[in-house]
Amino acid sequence: MPRVAYITCDSPEWHDIAQRMLHRADWRPVYWICEPRVQEALASRFPGVITHSRYDAYHLVSPPALQQLPLEPLDEPFLHDMAEVQTIALKMMDVMDSVDAFDFNARRRHFHQRLQYWRAVLTVTRPDLCVFAFSGHAIYDYVVYELCRYYGLRTIMFETTFNWALYLAMEDPLVGSGEIRDTYAELLRRDDGSDVALSPFCEVYLARLRGSYGGALPWYMRQQFADFPQEIASTMYTGEDRRQGETAGRAETGVGPRRRWTDRLDVRKYFRR
Repeated sequence: MPRVAYITCDSPEWHDIAQRMLHRADWRPVYWICEPRVQEALASRFPGVITHSRYDAYHLVSPPALQQLPLEPLDEPFLHDMAEVQTIALKMMDVMDSVDAFDFNARRRHFHQRLQYWRAVLTVTRPDLCVFAFSGHAIYDYVVYELCRYYGLRTIMFETTFNWALYLAMEDPLVGSGEIRDTYAELLRRDDGSDVALSPFCEVYLARLRGSYGGALPWYMRQQFADFPQEIASTMYTGEDRRQGETAGRAETGVGPRRRWTDRLDVRKYFRR
């Protein structure tokens, strides 16, 4: 009976998938990172599963069942093996640092804390398989994935496509879907130079990509551009303006209004970082 950990599998469809895999392959859920609102439903449907709010997971706040975690020191050989993982994780933290205040030492400490914590979680929950709804990108889920690779635990995650009803399974986000690679290689092998017929859905998608950049923007980026900086920046910036040289003289001489830091922020440059 494989012990399965579900990492950030929030939607109700995942509950049905887990139930189906329990019946078909005897996959027993032992640990589940999820939205707080579904914790009770999951615990009722899968007795014995440890549910963990994904907001708590992000901040390393343990659920009651994991209060006594064996947080062991990170020794030099282990950290050496995790060196490449640390490099990637620290770069991923750029999205957490909109005002260049998250320095190297703070990032490294942030990474080490999560490395120590999630190693302990895997030690206690003992999964044979970790299922991710998508590739890890929130630091904590990326660390879980890399620890699974390090300890030889199988991972399954899903790759989204332009068709939100179609997902492709993969084991390594750097490699992608083996099914896609094999199918594409076969299509290339059989290519005779004739035109390829696409479905109407694919034709519409391709036409949008060939159009203007604004027309190809996905909905979530449109929302980000609409919200930033009025809402997002106001919640992320908590320190003093470190570029006082641009504003101090103007305030002292009284020539023109004192500029706010958001006035100097180019939104497009922010999203290109």
